[in-house]
Amino acid sequence: MSDVIKSWCKVTQLVALAAIASEHPPKQLLEEYLQAMASLQEEQLAKTKEFLQTLQARGAVQVWNRQHHEQAEKTEAAEERSPPTTTRKQLPDISLELAARNGDVAALAAWRQAGADLSAELDSDSGLRGWTPAHYAAREGHAAALKFLQEAGHCRAAAAS
Repeated sequence: MSDVIKSWCKVTQLVALAAIASEHPPKQLLEEYLQAMASLQEEQLAKTKEFLQTLQARGAVQVWNRQHHEQAEKTEAAEERSPPTTTRKQLPDISLELAARNGDVAALAAWRQAGADLSAELDSDSGLRGWTPAHYAAREGHAAALKFLQEAGHCRAAAAS
């Protein structure tokens, strides 16, 4: 008998769902949902406008603007009073000589960016005196490094040698 009751419940549920579906087809349900969402959006927009009008009426917007401008003026005044600082850029982890010997163009560019004189004679442990980065790059056959040094204007010593 319990199987009969279960079957009867399922049939009743199906009949109820069919009745609901016939009264409210899916397209109609979707339209009702979209209308409800649009209504909620309009309500939220109205609340937001009301909130902004309240803030404006109380002068909160003007207070914020005044505080913002005062802070900006203080910052500008402090910048004008402080002496200009010269910050030395961090040097690469690789020596200038090793960068040239390895043909490491990125490291050579970093040395140049840090303000190093790429045409200066380097002190070397190898006993080679008067050599510049261009000499080391040329000795090891690093054309890209030589091209970088030449374009950067730092091949004078190598060209003269």
